[in-house]
Amino acid sequence: MNNLSSKWQKTIVWLTGYLNIIAFFLAGGYVYLKTEDEDVRSSGKTVLALLVGFAGIDLLCTLLYNVLSVANVDYSVLSTVSDIRTIVSVVKIVVFVALFILDLCGIKFLPTKRKGETEEKTENEQ
Repeated sequence: MNNLSSKWQKTIVWLTGYLNIIAFFLAGGYVYLKTEDEDVRSSGKTVLALLVGFAGIDLLCTLLYNVLSVANVDYSVLSTVSDIRTIVSVVKIVVFVALFILDLCGIKFLPTKRKGETEEKTENEQ
């Protein structure tokens, strides 16, 4: 994967992160371990954070739906929880696509520390 450009590596990381958690751990882990490009690594970290966040939200919605279904609540309440899961899925699509496009364009949406910045700040503070 080292012979691929950084844009293709980012594309693979973002695509596998959206599609499947196992595929992301295989592709993203390989890219994270084998690449020297810090920009691609930060993309992998961002995708991992998004993936964990959306998986947690989906887990909570599933848990809520199952608890309410065991409690024999009205169908309209279960339908509402199902609609919330659908909205979360749409939000996941929008967030992944928007952040992927921003990442490919080189727009930084999360602050990152570089090795040189931390060393300069400690020297200036003394």
